[in-house]
Amino acid sequence: MDILRLQYFLAIMEHRNFARAAESLNVSQPAVTHAVNKLEKELMVRLFERGRFGAVPTEFAEALEHRARLIMAEMALAKSDLASMRGAKKGRLSIGIGTGFANRLAPKVLSEFVERWPDISLHCESGNSASLSPKLLNGEIDLMLVAPPLSMQLSNDLNAIELFADVDRLTVRSGHPLTLMPKIEIADLAKYVWLVSRKVGMWTRFRQVFQDAGVVPPERLVDMSSATLAVNTLIHSDAVAVLGTEMSQVFVDRDELAFLPVDDFIEVRKAYFCYRKRSPMKLSAKNLLSLVKKHSKELYGT
Repeated sequence: MDILRLQYFLAIMEHRNFARAAESLNVSQPAVTHAVNKLEKELMVRLFERGRFGAVPTEFAEALEHRARLIMAEMALAKSDLASMRGAKKGRLSIGIGTGFANRLAPKVLSEFVERWPDISLHCESGNSASLSPKLLNGEIDLMLVAPPLSMQLSNDLNAIELFADVDRLTVRSGHPLTLMPKIEIADLAKYVWLVSRKVGMWTRFRQVFQDAGVVPPERLVDMSSATLAVNTLIHSDAVAVLGTEMSQVFVDRDELAFLPVDDFIEVRKAYFCYRKRSPMKLSAKNLLSLVKKHSKELYGT
């Protein structure tokens, strides 16, 4: 199968239009059309329905897209590996970083990596486990550093190297009224606004804690999937949230946030360094992993 045809095919899948795909590739539209026609003939299926609204992918195109992206990703990895074998120092590494690691671990790792391997071009993308996993499987990123919620299971197509345990803890701003109480009861927590993410089933678990204590769960909730926004909202309000230690510790050290001594909301999640099983790690990824392990050990002793 011609790699160039796959490249043209993926451009049309992205732009849903032959002319815009050609423009993005800096080639003529007839060249794109010819390549796709050849690909359709080779596969004996129709990939796009052409019409006034552009190129509409068929079910065959949808099925091909995932495999095509993996093929392109593997080609990029192969070129990088061969360059390493030739002794070339330049390359590119695409990393998915869980939002929980953006404040402490990731900056330490990335700053040392750039200093030691300045000719390696880094592409970093931040997100949660659910948004980064498909990109890793599709080859859009080479690896990811995440601590998924217990409700999420990582794909069997990924290798996951366990790094440390990230502990979710009840968190408020420094000087919050709850930090001044000698003992905090569950009923005291129901009086405040809670920042939660319903996407990962957080509120279902928290609500059970209130119900088990015979307390009506708080009615004032803000559904917030951004951990960064949650941190800044906590700092500037009397809201309450459950955040990972890795995410919050830097703000606790600055005396901007505080952990509350309430064990009922504690949850332990494992942090992983993940890459695709069918794609052996290239040298730059191995170098990054060595730094991740080094700084994880410094922070957590594991």
